[in-house]
Order: sequence, then structure tokens, then C-alpha cells
Amino acid sequence: MKILRIIKFAFGALKNRKLRAILTILGITIGPAVIVALVGATQGFGASVTERFNKLGLTTIFVMPGMRSSLRMDDTVVRTISQIPNVEVVIPYYNIRATIRSGSQTKDISIIALDISKLKSILPGISLEEGEFPKALSQAVIGSNIANPQDGSQGVTLNNVISTSINTRIGTRIVKVSRAFVVSGILKPFGQSFFINPDDTIFVPIGIGKSLTGSQTYSGIYVVARTINDVSNIQNAISDLYGSRVRVVAVSAMLSNIQSVNESISAILVSVAFMSVIVAFIGIMTTMFTSVHERTKEIGILKSLGYSPRDILGIFLAEATLTGALGGLIGIILGSFLSFAIIGMFGGGGLGFIGFRPPGQAATAIQSTIITPIITPELLIGTFAMAVAIGALAGLLPSWRASRMIPVVALRYE
Repeated sequence: MKILRIIKFAFGALKNRKLRAILTILGITIGPAVIVALVGATQGFGASVTERFNKLGLTTIFVMPGMRSSLRMDDTVVRTISQIPNVEVVIPYYNIRATIRSGSQTKDISIIALDISKLKSILPGISLEEGEFPKALSQAVIGSNIANPQDGSQGVTLNNVISTSINTRIGTRIVKVSRAFVVSGILKPFGQSFFINPDDTIFVPIGIGKSLTGSQTYSGIYVVARTINDVSNIQNAISDLYGSRVRVVAVSAMLSNIQSVNESISAILVSVAFMSVIVAFIGIMTTMFTSVHERTKEIGILKSLGYSPRDILGIFLAEATLTGALGGLIGIILGSFLSFAIIGMFGGGGLGFIGFRPPGQAATAIQSTIITPIITPELLIGTFAMAVAIGALAGLLPSWRASRMIPVVALRYE
């Protein structure tokens, strides 16, 4: 019997029992829709996190004083860490809380003093919107939120002079220190990094940090490994040297942990979604057994007309497979839209991450990261094929039972 004729029979059977067919197709639609939606959303989240961490520098390691540590993070510590094998560069920094004044506006910000020429080693994704990086102690580069405040207040433009003031300890006294800078450059929007938010930060040469604080002790140290494979060994070496006196955090380790959690959550969600596929399998099988029972006399007539058991098997198997195919097709289309709805539940396509808190600085939320679901052809084809296979398998036993009917008995069935 020709395949097209079999498919025509299957379509006719579904049209003759529209309500039952629609309900059965909807039953199998749920599984593929949920699988596509959840996998697409979790893969989109994972890709967004990976992209974000790539901007932060996967070979970067953060070293800061431990809680209640008496360790002075000075040039001696910098030299010691520099001697660890496969360390590319060591960049000490000062993190200073300050108030800036530009015209009549004041704002609390962070001043990060470091070797400006090595800033891109720490944050590979950072770049200038306009201007240039400081070449003199009187110059500074500012974050995008300082240049264009989110609260609508007056911003700072290139070559403006900004005044800063900080409270610093000199001996036993707290003294207010002021310093003015010329804005030599403005950074593009970046979002929160670990321990700093470049958008709300002024970057100045490291010599300014020493003069503002009057101290040779750094707030922390950035360590950049030669390759991502060297990160773990360097992290362990620093921990062995200083123990609990320092906190050591690697960007790549954080990314690995987040990816592992994301994969586990994805696996759990898909496992739960697969339960609906099992329910759909049972639903199709029940529908097909009912169909065979109701069409017993029709089967007898077809066999009397010369249809072979193989033809009967093909007709009912095609009906079950077509049910699975229609359910799978609708499911992957619906799931594609649902994946965007799921992402939208996390704030309209944006998801915030909580940053770490350096000493003396409150934790801040990372700028919303736009997440786009990743729905690959492999996911769609695989899910559709699964739905077709479920339909075919569910219809196999009822179709075999129909093909084994004896014509005389079937014709006498009431």
C-alpha cells in the first residue's frame, strides 16, 4: 500500500474524531513545549553568564586581606606573588570611597588607583567611549554613570575638572583630603565587576592612591595568569603562602560553579518535563486502543477488500505517528515563545547578579544583563523527533492488535 494513501487514511481518521484528536494532540504538545522552553531559557542564561565572565577576564584572580587579618598587602606581597610560576602580571590597587563635586553636584563614588596601562589586563571587556587613558597624575578616566548619571542630574563631560574629597586616617587623626582631576576619558557602560563597578568609578594612576591614603598598604591585588589552565595552581599557591590571611577568588572558578549549577538545574527541569511526555505516551496509546475498538467492523471490511495485515498496521501506526508529529510541531513552536516568557519573568529579559563586597564597600547589584533564549536547530529537531517517536511507539501495540484481527470475527462485531 502506498505511503500517501496510508497518510490519507490517517488524516481521515483524525478528522472523523476531531475532539478526541485535538485533546490527544494537546496532551503531547505539553512535553515538547516545556522541554524547548526550559532548555532554551537555561542555555540562554548560561551563554549570558559566560559572555559576562569573559568580559571580566577568566584569567584574573582577586587577592584581598582576609577577615580580621593583620597582613599588610604591600610591595613585599606583590613581589612574592609575582614570583609564582605562570603569573603574567600582578597589579596592586587602592579602593577609596570618595565624594566628587562637579559644579553644584556631589556624588559618592569609588576611586580606584592602579597602573592604568594594565587595566585591560584585568577587565578585557572595558573600553573608552571617548578621550584617552590618563597620562599624568592630574588626569582621571571616569565611568559611564558619572558622565551620564541615571538620576537625571548634571553629568561630567570630557576635559571637565572634578573635585574629590575623602576621609583618611593619618596617625590617630581622621583628615579630609581633597584632590582635583581633569577628565581625560569616559568609559563605555560596563556593569558590575567583582569588587568594583567601573560605571561608578574614577580610575586614577596608582601614585594618587598613595598620596590620598598616605599608606603603602594596598586595598587588594589583581593577579593575571598566563592561561586559564594556570589559574587553579596560582590560586592554590597564594592560599598556601598566606592561608586564611587572604581571600583568593578566581573568575574562572566562579564561572565553573555557576555553569555547574545551571546544568544541574537544567537537567532537573528537563527530567520533570519528561514526565509529561510519559503521560502523553499513555494518552496516545489509550486513544489508539479506543480507536481500534470502535473501528473493528471497518478493519474487517478493509481486510475483506484485500488489505493485508501489514496495510492495517501501517494505517493505524501512521495515525499514531501523525498525532505525535502534530503535537511535537505545535509543542516546539509554543515552547519557543514560552522560553522568552520565562526569561521575561526575571525582569523583562534582564537578570541581576550580586557582586562581592570589598572591605569598606557595600555590595551592589550588577547592571541588568540581557538574556536571550538559545533555541538551536538541534534542540527543535531533537524534540520534534522525540514526539514523533513517542507517537509511533504508543501506537505500535494497538496497531499490531488491529492487524491481527480475523476478518470474519471483525465483520460480525457489534
